[in-house]
Amino acid sequence: MTLKIYDNLTQGTDEWLEARRGIVTASVVGQLITTRTMKPANNDTSRGLMMTLLAERITGFIDPVYVSEDMLRGTMEEPIA
Repeated sequence: MTLKIYDNLTQGTDEWLEARRGIVTASVVGQLITTRTMKPANNDTSRGLMMTLLAERITGFIDPVYVSEDMLRGTMEEPIA
């Protein structure tokens, strides 16, 4: 397995979502491991996340992501921060 770097993707675009489809990313890995023992989590959250990632891989479908006004503002102002 190799690490693939996408230099030209804009966060939140369809291409960005497609690149992340069905894989464990840094934004969700914390839901899959326990913080104290660093072992795989075994709870409803981790199981649900794994089922979602598996479904994305199998079907190729990505659930639409709701973007609130606050999230949009955060994305726009992130480069300034």
